[in-house]
Amino acid sequence: MTFSHFGRRTTTIGIAAMLAGALVACDKPAGPSASTAAAPAAPAAADKSIPTFVFGLANEPRTLDPAYVYDGDTLRILDQIYETLVQLKPGTAEVVPGLASAHTVSEDGKTYRFTLRDGVTFHDGTPFNAAAVCFNFDRLYNFKDVQQTLSLSTFWQNVFGGFATQDLPSSPKSSLYASCEASDDHTAVLNLTKPSSALIPALASRYFGIVSPAAIKEYGDSVEISGASFSFPGKFGTEHPTGTGAFKFDKWQRGDKLVLARNDTYWGNKASIQSLIFKAIPDGPARRQALESGEIDGYDAAAPQDVEALRGEGYLVVERPGYNVGYVGFQNKTPPMDNVKVRQALSHALNREALVRSQYPAGAKLATQFLTTHVPGFNPDLKSYSYDPELARKMLAEAGHPNPTIEFWYPTGVSRAYMPDPKAIMEAYKADLEKVGVNVVVKAVPWTPEYVAGLQQGKAPMYIVGRLGTYADASDFLDSLFINGRMATSPEIIAGLAAARTEVNLEKRAEQYQKISAEIMALAPGVPFVSAPTHLVFKAGTKGFVASPIAQESMASVHH
Repeated sequence: MTFSHFGRRTTTIGIAAMLAGALVACDKPAGPSASTAAAPAAPAAADKSIPTFVFGLANEPRTLDPAYVYDGDTLRILDQIYETLVQLKPGTAEVVPGLASAHTVSEDGKTYRFTLRDGVTFHDGTPFNAAAVCFNFDRLYNFKDVQQTLSLSTFWQNVFGGFATQDLPSSPKSSLYASCEASDDHTAVLNLTKPSSALIPALASRYFGIVSPAAIKEYGDSVEISGASFSFPGKFGTEHPTGTGAFKFDKWQRGDKLVLARNDTYWGNKASIQSLIFKAIPDGPARRQALESGEIDGYDAAAPQDVEALRGEGYLVVERPGYNVGYVGFQNKTPPMDNVKVRQALSHALNREALVRSQYPAGAKLATQFLTTHVPGFNPDLKSYSYDPELARKMLAEAGHPNPTIEFWYPTGVSRAYMPDPKAIMEAYKADLEKVGVNVVVKAVPWTPEYVAGLQQGKAPMYIVGRLGTYADASDFLDSLFINGRMATSPEIIAGLAAARTEVNLEKRAEQYQKISAEIMALAPGVPFVSAPTHLVFKAGTKGFVASPIAQESMASVHH
């Protein structure tokens, strides 16, 4: 079977095409494309069910409403509760049918008709149908006031742009979304204002997990902001998250554990795990100790130095490819960071290659741009900033800032594939910067909520962060950073990204992204330094877990 969305030709979307944004090559949106297929079968459940499985997280969620989520730990939980219209074939980023068994695209590329599965219900017993699908899109499109804050509705803004009203000065002025119609119970029609070559890959992301309209209406999805912190007086995401997935919400004891129960009325293959527990353990060594003591049964992002030792002790170690980019970012609105020559000098000052060798596991690669090597549009000819302290000193002097004082932020209480030890990364780069005359003022900031909010608000002159790929398209990396994000950009770059998003010819689109990546690196909004694999570790005897290149992983297939 094939599952495509643009072009007269259809093609099975494999790993190579996945990272082409799951597009079918053509010069323009052509006649309607269609597809039908069964959902990918999960591995058969073990004969003996697992009463309880505990997974260790680095951070506790703030809400389980997919509309407001940005961090990987929460996304892992969402993968169990919610499903999407299209989804990823386990272990790949190949787009296959999900809650929609088929879809077609109009001649002009602006109308998507989804045929929905029959017999699917939400965890609250209400039916999944076309009206529910349209409710989900309309809910996001009609976000008001604080809901339009970029750090809350990041993914909607990255994919669809604006809202029905522009309530904040920072909200996008226009939207890709036009309307959604339920032509019958099993047919939802999504109308766009213009073609989008990234839409179908984006819809496979759990940010577009379909929620129960009845639960939203009963419990509310309101949000409030105080300083850099958000609170959720609407109880849907904190007490009654309701989807169609293989697991359903049971209870959340904040500061202790979050419990999901197997969905025994699930429309697909039932999970082996009866009770799936997520427990936040912010400290990496403590997560390893919890696994070794039997407190937890698995965790993600094992420290690079622990991987071989754990494998040697008999634990199951699963490697996930490095679909991420870690970078040092530069705030570009205040001196001296508003000077491109200063940003370029700082890029030359960092010994990135030495850091990757010393801080990351085998398989980690020096990043040369804000795309990974897997993504069509990656520019293989783009030369990154070489480590050159003498040149850095010279450029700082020429820029009129021979000995600048720069505040350097790093996050605490978090570890990611691209920054397994943020403090160690900061210390290495601090030493590099001091060698070229920079007076570094270190600022340690808790990841949740101050760090992420501070970066969004442009408060950090220099900082360590990264981008985890969330769907299989170059726009996922570049649009989020350089259209709606905090990074230095230009009108030409923004226009180029907009044009690339609507280009459906793969070769032309890749060339556009290669050119844009060169323009971005010349502007030096930050300097990428790593694309790193991650390792998940499970107790001996665990079977059935399938790692996803973008960490979109179901626990329903896990068994003993």
